[in-house]
Amino acid sequence: MAGPTSNEEKLIGKVISGYVLVEIIGACRWGPVYSAMQTSMDRAVALKILAPELVRESDQFLSEARLAAQITHPRIVTVFEAGYADGHYFCATEFTDGPPLSEFLRKGNAVDEHRLLETIAGLAEALETLWQRGIAHLSPTMEHIVTTREGVAKLSEMEPVKDSLSKSDKEDIAALGIALGMIVNNIGLVSKSVGELVECMAGMPGRKRFATPAELLAEAMRLDHQLFPPIPSYGRDLPAEQIKKTPWWMFVLVSLVVIGVIVAGAVYYVFSRL
Repeated sequence: MAGPTSNEEKLIGKVISGYVLVEIIGACRWGPVYSAMQTSMDRAVALKILAPELVRESDQFLSEARLAAQITHPRIVTVFEAGYADGHYFCATEFTDGPPLSEFLRKGNAVDEHRLLETIAGLAEALETLWQRGIAHLSPTMEHIVTTREGVAKLSEMEPVKDSLSKSDKEDIAALGIALGMIVNNIGLVSKSVGELVECMAGMPGRKRFATPAELLAEAMRLDHQLFPPIPSYGRDLPAEQIKKTPWWMFVLVSLVVIGVIVAGAVYYVFSRL
């Protein structure tokens, strides 16, 4: 990516439609991307500014931004608004300040398999949403997956160049598998089952490919629960029907036992002090 121009740097500190531009954090096909503060909401955002040489494409810029704004999904970067103000076309999106994906999936000198499987499941669900809604998008690559400080990986860059649009959900799965496979190989070994899952995603020879993102989602969740079963919270997670089947007198009996233990302990403490 080329460095920012002097004109782009001059915008730092300026206010555009209530957004104070803080610094340049990247670029997209439309122009520079700034971190900014939305003064009315007191929140950080990423602000895309349409480059002057692309003003003739402003209708397309706004149209794609507004289309992306219709999507609400926890694994897709949120688009807040787009418009024209103070001499600039802009698009405000959710600000993500997490580490690069390669570090996000690292656990010391190994792969964090639990986070990897959660990421696969979450992004697969996001891709399924995009295809169900008929939203044009890029296939997921390392450059188009961002992370948050809270530990969530999200799809970004929902404004693709027409020639680079994803052509099928299988293409999306393969692209995600290749990206994650490269990261896994750079970090270290993974368990056989997780390795086979990534190989199936990438469409490696001899591996059965996933038909849809929904199928990938189900398999990633199944494997995650198998390798990392949730820790029960003793009673809080009991099925409602099981709680209903418990006789009322059982709750009374347990309560009396607990009260008895407390009273006995108190009596012992009093007499031991005499």
